[in-house]
This record gives sequence, structure tokens and C-alpha cells, in this order.
Amino acid sequence: APVDAPVPAAAAPVAPPTSTAEATLAAALEAKKVSSAASTPSKAKAKSKAKSAGGGAAKGKSGTTPKKGAAAATKRKAPAGGGVGGPALKGPIPSLEDPVPPISSQDYDNLQALMNQFCRVPLLTEFSRPVSSLHPELIPVYSKVVKHPIDLSKVCRSIRRREYKDTRAVRLDMWRIFANCTKFHCHPSTREGAIPSFVSIALHLRDYFNALWEEHMLPSEMPAPPSKPAKTKANPTEAAYYESFKARDERRKKRIVATSSTALSNRSLERVASEIENFTDANGMVDGLDGEPIVSPMTGMESADEVAVKEAYDTVVVALTKLKEKMTELANENEEYTVAELETDLKRCYSTEVFADRQSLRKKIGDRLNRLLGKIVVPIFETNCRGVNQSSVWACMAACIWARESSKKPYWPALVLGIMAPEDQREAWHNALTERNEGRLPESLRQQLEPGKRKAVSAIKRQTTGKAERMSFFLVEFLGTHEFTWCKESDIIEQFDPEADPDTHVGGPQGLKKKHHTRDHRINPQTERLRQKAVEEGRWALEEFEMQLSDTCGDLYLSDDEDNDELYSYDVLSQSDNEGDTAMQDADGITDGATSADDDAIDGTISDEEEIAELLSTEGMLDYSVAGRKLSKKRVAAIKKAKSEKVKALQKKKKAEQDKKKKAEAAKKKKAEPKSTKSKAEIQKLNRELQKQQKELEKRRKKRERDREMMQKKAKKAKLSALENVKKGGRKSGGIPDKQERATALVRGYLTRIAKKDDLAGLGFSSAATLPPNAVESTSLLGMALAFRSAAGHADMPVGKGEEPVKKPWDKIDTEGPSKSEDRCKNLARQAEMLEQELAKIAKENAQRRVLIAQAHRQRELREKKAIRKEERIKKQAGVPKKKSAKKPKEPESEKTTPVPTKAEPAPSAAVDSKTKENDLPVAAAAVASAAVEAPTPTGTDTGASEDVVMAEAVVEPAAAPAPAPVPSQP
Repeated sequence: APVDAPVPAAAAPVAPPTSTAEATLAAALEAKKVSSAASTPSKAKAKSKAKSAGGGAAKGKSGTTPKKGAAAATKRKAPAGGGVGGPALKGPIPSLEDPVPPISSQDYDNLQALMNQFCRVPLLTEFSRPVSSLHPELIPVYSKVVKHPIDLSKVCRSIRRREYKDTRAVRLDMWRIFANCTKFHCHPSTREGAIPSFVSIALHLRDYFNALWEEHMLPSEMPAPPSKPAKTKANPTEAAYYESFKARDERRKKRIVATSSTALSNRSLERVASEIENFTDANGMVDGLDGEPIVSPMTGMESADEVAVKEAYDTVVVALTKLKEKMTELANENEEYTVAELETDLKRCYSTEVFADRQSLRKKIGDRLNRLLGKIVVPIFETNCRGVNQSSVWACMAACIWARESSKKPYWPALVLGIMAPEDQREAWHNALTERNEGRLPESLRQQLEPGKRKAVSAIKRQTTGKAERMSFFLVEFLGTHEFTWCKESDIIEQFDPEADPDTHVGGPQGLKKKHHTRDHRINPQTERLRQKAVEEGRWALEEFEMQLSDTCGDLYLSDDEDNDELYSYDVLSQSDNEGDTAMQDADGITDGATSADDDAIDGTISDEEEIAELLSTEGMLDYSVAGRKLSKKRVAAIKKAKSEKVKALQKKKKAEQDKKKKAEAAKKKKAEPKSTKSKAEIQKLNRELQKQQKELEKRRKKRERDREMMQKKAKKAKLSALENVKKGGRKSGGIPDKQERATALVRGYLTRIAKKDDLAGLGFSSAATLPPNAVESTSLLGMALAFRSAAGHADMPVGKGEEPVKKPWDKIDTEGPSKSEDRCKNLARQAEMLEQELAKIAKENAQRRVLIAQAHRQRELREKKAIRKEERIKKQAGVPKKKSAKKPKEPESEKTTPVPTKAEPAPSAAVDSKTKENDLPVAAAAVASAAVEAPTPTGTDTGASEDVVMAEAVVEPAAAPAPAPVPSQP
């Protein structure tokens, strides 16, 4: 089952157009010149070859007819280096600890333009959604190999939501998409289901993303390094950033050379005209990253030098305007116009004659126009670098031919993947094609092909001295078996014809002569079936080859058919996807649970630190070759060593500062102390007295501790005895012994009754409605109530000073801005769809809320009944006689004349003043507590009960008032 990469369409009778090799284009343009070199590959003996089952490459036997490959094909290692991304950057090793600037609004605008271009590639089927959604059956194995799953839609949504803090995080996420594919298909535990061509596709997409990043996310001119102290060194990430400008120039030249003979399509010509118009309208800026325009608008106060610069730039604008008109005419007339011609015309726009005395201005304009050209060339170069589905390693195809290993072997359908020609026949694209395809071969297979390549190189050298026959050598892949070898020109037949049998003729279609068949005894049904399969694959390769030649700029996948399900775009992938977000969360949970010691047992999985260091150092490529893994371990060891040295240096510096500070304080203290005039005997006497005082203080401290412990024991004993006396005095089991709890129970009963009546005027919330939300304390009861109402959508979330209110997703859709009614209808449809989803979500939440409210009502009723029963029990127990203290002195008769409160005339300390505001809850609670604590204990049961009842009634019967809002039953 495929993982993280699109499935090759080798089984389809007509393969979709997925690649166009620049070698093929050159061969078509110069058929007579290149046919002998590009269409007639031959064989150089190799000690061993590779063969595959279902698209994989494996070791095969030499000296026999190509046979069906074995399952060992999946022992593929990711190729090291090469590709559009080029070799790894030299210098210090970047890490996540290096500081990077935060991402800006302009960076996000360029990122969206980059992703718009990247998402047009027709290879994103298996990268667009989480593996847990596309292939849930692979999760048990996938989660053990890949620790950080991520997909393209997740990155697009994060860019649209602007969730990234810096651009480094964006690159790491994109690199992880391709690295996860490489890791899964190179891991030993997945060799049975791995598909080697997926690794080539992942590396191709990584190279394309890196090339787009160089043109979209780096400004045209390298910015000046920030000023720092003399001894301060730039961090590795900063050094790599400045080094990337030099690397971009080199890679840009290679891309232009490789696509120089590619004819621009009408769509590409229109894009060139549009880019030139935007450049001139922006006064010489490719985009916002260029910082400032070449010339500012004229105000009439300019100096002579500024006027001269303006005049020089105006000549460039005039030349660019003419070039734009030329592009429009070429597009309308369907005339051929190549990339090399475009480069030449752009250079003429800022010729040396115009800028003879202003080389700095000329360089500035040249850098910006080169970046404009680079943006146009990168997608064309990517189209020419796409592989063919009939190749087991998704290699670029130069031609489809008949080839054989030697004169004693039969001819077999094959693809040309590399060319090594004599110097007088060699062309620039030969070496580029060979290097690209060799980079997509497994490491073990490259090593097996080395002897054959060395023989070809040696033969080419002998040809230059006249000691050998002049001929070319070709790297071929036999179809059906997918074996690889180097062939010489005499062992190939050009112009592959699926209906012909080259083993029955000699030469080509010019002279058909019968040849004795010497291999009849080797032919068997199995070989014949394999041969028929290879011929069929050759037919598909020819059909795909024709499609490649007709689409050199990749315009077939940029049609106006927006309803094509096979295509993806940034707008589609960046839309909110609850299913995708949930799948990512589930995958993260599965991965977190699976990353245990089993990973190391599988084969020593790469650690996170090692993986991040390798991604940052190699521009997103994980090298699984033996040399690559050794280099990765050395890189991690170097990072750890640098960290430890940095920590040690900081510790040493801190310790030195502390020692210096201590020495300074000691010197200052010593200098401030007066010189002692006392003798040694006097000093000893003072020390003895000081020690004696310290001993006395210690004795007193211990005595206080013993007294405190004794008092605590007596208090605890008294409390226990009081509880026993309460029980013996007749209180029922379950009563409330102390006064504080009695007062609390009375207050709860009071609040319970007024809450049941919805009479909440006494809770003091009347003035809460006028308070601004920002003035409410978030930890108070009112603050929590407002927070719950805001979360439920019944109140607006408070917004701080200077902040803008949060908009809903559908409010961000512009339904009136687009000029076309079709676009407005689409936006309205999207808005309606989002509103329907939100309504369904609200309905679901309301149903859940009703269930929870019902549960809360039941719990509240239980608490109310419990509080009322507790209050009634206290009232019944109020007549229990209070234990009198034996040590309390007798009071004078004059102090015992306090009248006993009755129902008709309540005591002042037990009732609430009639003038007190009835809506003041703290006053009512204080009155109840005061009555419970300060009321005198009656001598009889009936009197005490009457007194507590009077006190309770005085508090519980306030005047009714309308309640503003419900409140919980407990305070």
C-alpha cells in the first residue's frame, strides 16, 4: 500500500503525462544530430544488475536473459546529494537553538504565492492528507517508523491561519513530509511494502520546494549583516542564510542551462508579460522582500545624481515594456521562444552602455531581473525533471529502445537513463541527465554499476587517442525486469517498435536479413510472458514520451478545469478540515504511545535531535546510505560537543564573575572594619560570653517549644472532652457541635429558600450589569459567571485595549469584493456551507447542554433538600443546655438584666435591623453568624428553641424583590 507518495500508474494502459526530460526535447529538436547518440544506447558489461518485483530494484544475475526480480528490491537507500537542492551547505551546523527573526506579514504573502505554485504539481495525492485517513491499515507499522507524521494540508492550513512563528518552522514541516516518506520506504521493517520510486518522488518534490523557496523567500540582493561586536561570531543559522544567496546563484545558472532550449508555451509567455508589468509598476521590485524600489517618485527636490538614476532606470522600463509587448505578440501568434532567448532579452534591458558609470545600479537591477527570471524557470525545470512511471526508480527517460547485454543475449525493451559520449558529440544535458538518474538509484545498485561505468570512461579516453572505435555508452533500464546496466552503442536498436522482433533481423529497417536463432533452447513460457510484459511497458513509455514532448512547461495540469478531482491547489488544501485535524491528533496520540524502546529494537531509529540536525544541515534530506548515517552521527556529536563547550564556558564565566564579586566584597568589608585594639585574652573572654548567651537562648527556645506542645495537647484533650460532653448532653448523632457550623447551616438554608423562590435581590448583583467586562475580577464569582456566559455564546468576549474583536471564519470571506459574479457566488456558497456546519455544531452542543443542565438541576435539588434538612435539625437542637465554665467569675446582677428576645420583640443582636437594606447579603449573613455566636445560652430547652426560631425567622423572612438572574444554591 502506498504511503506518503503517489502510486505509479505503470499498470494503466495509457499513463498520464508526468514528466518531460530536457534530453528528450533536445533530441526532438535535433533528431539527426542526436539520434545516433540519444536513441541508440548499447551495453557495457557489469558484474551484477538489479531487478525488481512491482517497481523495486534488486540484484540480478549476469549472463542470462532478464528474469523476474525478487522481493529484495526494497532494500533501497536514499540517494545522497544531487538534485535541484544541490549539496549540503558548508560551514557550521544549524540547530533549533539558533535565534531566527520572527515571520512577517510579507513572508506570509510570499509563502502563499510559493504554496500556490508548489501545489500545482500532479504528484501530491498521497501527501495531501494524513496517512491515518488515507491508509488506516498502515498505522500500526507507520507509527513505529515515523514519529512526527504531517501532511501538506496541515501545513497549508497553518500558513493560512498564520500559526507559524518563523520561516524555519515552515521549512521543517515541509521537509518532514518528504523525509517521512523516505524514512518509511527505506526502513528495514517495511521492506515488504516499500516502493523505491516513492523515494525518488519525495526527493524530487523536496528539490522543487527548495528551488521555489530560494526564489520566493530570499530577497533579490543579499542584505548587509547586522552590526555586532568585533569578537562576536554569527550563529550557524545566520551563516547558512547568507551562504544560501551564493548557492542560489549557482543553482539558478544550472537550471537556466538545463532549460535553455525549452520553448515557452503561450501560458508561460503570458506569465512573463504579467511579471514584467508587475515589476515596472512596483518601480523595480519583484515583491515586498526587495525592501525598497529602485527609484522613488519624483517630488521636484531631487539632486542631479538622483535625476540621472531616474533617467537610467527609465531606459530600463522602456526596454521592459517593449519586451512585454513582444511576449504578448508571441503568445498570440504561437511563435517559438526559448528560455535562452528570454534570458538574453532581459540582459539587454540593462546593457553596459546605459550603466557605464553606474555599475552598482546595474547590478541591483540585474539581481532583481535574475530573480524574476528564476521564478519563471523553476516550474519549467521541475517539469523537465519529472520521471516516467514505467521506471522502477521514477527516472527521467531519454528514449525507448531495444538493448542487449552482449551479442550473445537477446534484445529487450529498455529505457535510456544516461549518456556518455565522446567529446565531439557530448552535449550539456547528457551529464545533467546521467547525474540526475544516478542520484535516484539505490546506493547498492550504484555501487554495482560502478565497474561498468569505469569501463565506459576508460573506453572514451582510449577513443580520444585513436586506440578504440568511436562510440557512445548508455545507462539503460530493462523493462519488465527493471535491471540496470551500461551498454555500448553497437548493442542497441533505435526506434523501438513493439510489433517487431529485433532478434530475427540484423541492422535496422534498412536491410532485413535473416539471422540464425541461437537461443531457441532458452525460450520458455515464463520468459515469453515476461517479454510481453516488457513490450507492453515500452508501448506505455512511448505514449508517455509523446505527452512529455507536447507539454514542456507543464501546462496540461494548469487547465481551467477546476473540478478535476486529481488536482490539488493551495486554496483547497488550506480550507478548514475538522476530519484532517482530528486525524492528525489521533496520529500524534498513536505515535506518542508507540515511540518506546521498540523503535530502537527495530533498527536504531534516528533520534529527533539527529533528524532535525540533518534536515537543517542538508536542506531537508535524510541520507540513509552507510556514509550518510555515519555523517549524521558525526554531525550530532559535533552539536552535542558544541553545546557542552558553550555550557562550560558560561559556567566558567559565571564562576569567575562570582569569585571576582566575592573578592571585592571581602576587600571592601576588610577595609571598612576598624582595627582592633583589644588583646587576645579579652577577645577570648568575649567569645566565651557570646557562647554562653547562645546556650541560654537555645535553652529558652526549647522550653518554649515544650510549652507549646503541652498547650496543644491540652487543647486537643479539651476539645475531645467537649465533644463527649455534647454527646452525653443529649444531642442527636449527626448534629453540628460548634457555633460556626450552626451559623453556616443557617445561612445556607436562607440562601436555598430565596434561590428556590427566584428572589435574588439580596445577593448584591444589581450593580453588576453596569460594570464593564474588563473591570470585573476574573477570579471572583461574577467574573466566573461572565466567563461561562461568554463561552456559551450568550455574551461577547471582553476585548483588551487596542485589540480587535475576533472574527468568525465566515466573516473573513469577502462576498462583495470580487468583480465577477461567479467568484462572489462561490464565496457566498462557501460562507453558507460554513454557517450550516456551525449551526449543526451549535445544535449538537445545545443537546449536550440540555442533558448537563438536567443533571445539574437534579444535583441542585439534592443539595437544597440537604441544606434545608440540616437547618431544621439545627433549629431542633438549639435547646440543648450549654456547659458552663467553672472558672468563669460571677457577673453582677446589673449585667444580667438583658431581656430574653421573643417573637414579638427580638433581641437587637439576633435580628436584622428593619432599616438595613434587604438586598445586602453580607449584612444578613453577618447577622445570622452574630446571632449564632453571641446569643446567650438559655437555661431551658423550650426557651432556647424559641430564641433560635425567632433569630432564624428574623433573617429568613426578608422583603421580596425581583431577581435579576438565577444563581447557584450554594454561595
